[in-house]
Amino acid sequence: MAGTDTGDERPRPRWQDGLWAIGATALVVGVGSLMLGLAVVFLGWLTWYNLRFDRRLSQMRGRLRS
Repeated sequence: MAGTDTGDERPRPRWQDGLWAIGATALVVGVGSLMLGLAVVFLGWLTWYNLRFDRRLSQMRGRLRS
């Protein structure tokens, strides 16, 4: 009969019950690292864009004054 407990299987050791936590921790660390990398890239782009915009605004201000 399928699904009946014959008693032949050995019980799992207790330490194996917490193995899911290792995978969950690795997933959280991986996602956190990805988010940190994306934040660094975004802040770099934001700084570059701000400096570019400021330079173009200064050029336009200089043209208007002359």
